[in-house]
Amino acid sequence: MDARHRAALREARRSSRHAGPLAGETAITGFRFTAWAKYRNWKRDAKIPGLVAKRLGKRIFIPEFGGSRVVLEGGSIDLNGRGTLLTTEECLLDATTQARNPGMSRADIESVMHEYLGASNVLWLGKGLRATTRMDTLTTSAGS
Repeated sequence: MDARHRAALREARRSSRHAGPLAGETAITGFRFTAWAKYRNWKRDAKIPGLVAKRLGKRIFIPEFGGSRVVLEGGSIDLNGRGTLLTTEECLLDATTQARNPGMSRADIESVMHEYLGASNVLWLGKGLRATTRMDTLTTSAGS
């Protein structure tokens, strides 16, 4: 930075939070998708994150835990953009029906959500709506 730029910064307001540049990178997070562990034709769907990353020219992060890719459907979570993630135990922790990540604990899942999505606070609901465990249905209904 040269003297001209330093002088301009001295003249500026002290709060760069309001007027300063926003730094950061957008990227694609490619969780593993298995069609809720009940449909056989999920392999084409699973290619979507890579195709989107390539089309947009973005880096792709592939979430892993314990040497395995982490399974997650976007509808199983809701993020508020401020670090809070909302999900259900029924969806992400169920070990028998549609088990997504067998052996992962609540703390393990929270760690992955923090590392790959920036979630600093995870709110767990027991179950979703009667007909679904999906957060997109729950949050859409709540917002109506």
